[in-house]
Amino acid sequence: MRGPGFGKFKLFEKENQIPKVKKKKSVSRPKEQHRKRNRSGCFTCRKRKIKCSGLRPYCENCIKSSYLCLWPTGEESLSHQNDFIIRKCQYINKNGKITVHNHFHEIFESREDELFRKVLVEINLSALDTVSPKERNSLLDSAFIKGFMTDISPQLAHINLQPGAVFIPLGKGNEILQELFHSCGASFLYRKTQNEKMRSLSQAKFDNSMEALLQRVSLGSFFQNEIGMLAHCLLTYLKLKFVYEGQRIHTLSMLAAIESMKFWVIQKQGGEMNFENGSIVTDILRIEHATLTETMLINLINQLKFYTSNRLLCLDDGDPVIVSPTERTILESFVYNYANSIFRCDRNLKAYMTSPFIIFDSLRPYLTNPIYQCAVPWMNHPIVGAAFPLIELQAKLCWFGLTDGRVSDEDKAVILQIRNTVDSFERPSLPVGVLEQEPPNIQSKLLESTYGAVILAKALYVYATKLLYPDIPMEVELVQSSVKDAYEAFYQISPQSQIHVVLLFSMAVIGCSTVNTSQKAYMLHKVETLKEVFKVYSLTTLAPLFDAAWKANGYGLNRGWDVLFDPECLNSVVF
Repeated sequence: MRGPGFGKFKLFEKENQIPKVKKKKSVSRPKEQHRKRNRSGCFTCRKRKIKCSGLRPYCENCIKSSYLCLWPTGEESLSHQNDFIIRKCQYINKNGKITVHNHFHEIFESREDELFRKVLVEINLSALDTVSPKERNSLLDSAFIKGFMTDISPQLAHINLQPGAVFIPLGKGNEILQELFHSCGASFLYRKTQNEKMRSLSQAKFDNSMEALLQRVSLGSFFQNEIGMLAHCLLTYLKLKFVYEGQRIHTLSMLAAIESMKFWVIQKQGGEMNFENGSIVTDILRIEHATLTETMLINLINQLKFYTSNRLLCLDDGDPVIVSPTERTILESFVYNYANSIFRCDRNLKAYMTSPFIIFDSLRPYLTNPIYQCAVPWMNHPIVGAAFPLIELQAKLCWFGLTDGRVSDEDKAVILQIRNTVDSFERPSLPVGVLEQEPPNIQSKLLESTYGAVILAKALYVYATKLLYPDIPMEVELVQSSVKDAYEAFYQISPQSQIHVVLLFSMAVIGCSTVNTSQKAYMLHKVETLKEVFKVYSLTTLAPLFDAAWKANGYGLNRGWDVLFDPECLNSVVF
């Protein structure tokens, strides 16, 4: 194989085969014909005709642009022929050293991820068999099942806990949910094709679903199973991750989910609902100049408050409560999305949000008891997996973060306790039985969940540090060591893994707190790779956030992790 700089020569195997060439007297050329070729820098920078930083083995330009950095031997020139091709690659940090991610290993991992997505699709299709053919729409159902539901399914969990196996059967005989399913399917098609007709169709289907739901709520006629109400609100929230309509609507959809959750808990605890009289609502939500979608969400929130306001939620008494697989998955989906919504909610609506200290004390009995005997405990947590113990801590830290980064001494004591907890978090190990009996691809997916938990723990440590010490620079060792550990965990996860769907908050915190050039390049490359696989709009909003954090001002300084507490920067972020 000919390498750069050897395009005009033949390579011989034996020394005695090299022909002898008589030396010819050199002929001087006019000065204007003498051109000194650039013999410094890597071949990639020479080909791109830019100045190389000279850092070996991988220069900063190549790392930043994700190009394979190739260096000459000695002062070897770049070939006059166009046989040198610039190639894209992925750089990773292993034990403090930058290296190129193995291409063949990456292809293998991508195929494993593709296979896992096919398994999720099969689960969703089997769940569709419970829905009557009369309720189906081939195009929108296909988009909902193969696209939307697959994109929001992040973990290798028990088959009965997978989101598709839970949400889809709820649509049987339920026209309200069926219309919402089709709205979600159309939203996926819009994100995939950028066809405005699909966006309009998604909105029309959503309007039909919401109008019918509001009518039933106003009459006190709910779903046969109250968890269906929460499922409707969650799908509305998730749909907005594909067709984003603004921070206020996103927050309103979560407020509706919160009230639906309260309704379910009160019913589960045996509370009586007086559907005729309801209760006096003292915190009616009102917004001036609201859009049609905002108005419908506001009406739903206020009508649910009519049934839940002034009814106390029983707090955790330490005894776990057995719930169905459907209830477990929907509740876990709620707490995960609730925690993320606090981080970037519309702060004008904070007064209407319920504190995570109340939310988790109310739901803990329904979330802790394992439903199935699985190979590993975290297969009972279909949304957050091994990171389940950390979601409550994320919600509470983000709640403190709504104070613009300035917290009271009393709150600091709680934050410090959370920080110590996440600092001592240890990655769960696979049991010996799993290592001996399960195939490598199963082990890999189970391990990815544990590395995802490590990433979240490091992100929470960084976020808590900023809350405790708002004025320290992010370049300090205690911050950057956690950032480095997070990247080390990222390197253990395949580039197209489903687990990234629940790592968006962590990616935002770690990315904005990054100072290392190669790590920044890696994070951007990761986001671009994921955008090709998942159609959630959330991924598109990360790069602008990183740009706001990394971009230097007129004094050569960047904002870094300060953007994590800037409402304007978070206004367009979608998680």
